[in-house]
Amino acid sequence: MIMGGKFDKKYFDEEEFNSSDPWGFFTSEYEQRKYKRQIQVIRGMLKTEPEKFLEIGCAEGAHTKMLAEEFYNAKIVGIDISENAIKRARENIEVYKDRVKLINADILEYINKIPKNSFDVVIYSETIYYLGAKLPLTEMYDYLDKLVNTLKPEGMLVMANIINQPNAPETPLTRGSIMDAYYSMLSKLAEPIHKTKYNEFKKEENQTFEYQIWGFRK
Repeated sequence: MIMGGKFDKKYFDEEEFNSSDPWGFFTSEYEQRKYKRQIQVIRGMLKTEPEKFLEIGCAEGAHTKMLAEEFYNAKIVGIDISENAIKRARENIEVYKDRVKLINADILEYINKIPKNSFDVVIYSETIYYLGAKLPLTEMYDYLDKLVNTLKPEGMLVMANIINQPNAPETPLTRGSIMDAYYSMLSKLAEPIHKTKYNEFKKEENQTFEYQIWGFRK
């Protein structure tokens, strides 16, 4: 309960996004490479050109911008719980504002407003951990079921998730066994079509991190 309460809107505004681009999403080779790999998964697995994206946890719009540049005919909806992040995202994607809609909301509440079969692609990276701090497994499964059902038939869910993140508030939330449980739940709700593991050095933090990229098709 204490951990779940920690990761609220206030936490993200005051701790995570109290300054511009705190994690180097726009400048870090490590982060940019991770984004590009997700785009490669989308390109490699989708059967048709995507028309509509949902990006959960869009932060300041670094990946949003790359998606808009790569899929230049697609519309994108980005959502983030941090008001600070959304404000900066609007500045960062100003040139694409005719195709990108940014929403400041908690996905747990907003997902109930999304009609079924709405999106060709859902990007959901490095965010699921925080819901794991709030929800029991039964509610997490129900939430993931709703998430998968926002996809159109043959739509894709793509995720990048850090595993066993060291020395961070998220450390207990990113244990490998917990992430395996999320993968297992999603594999019951959609077809698993991609899973790769990377161990890469991030020079900005002088550390090597493990992350996995997952792909699921509805």
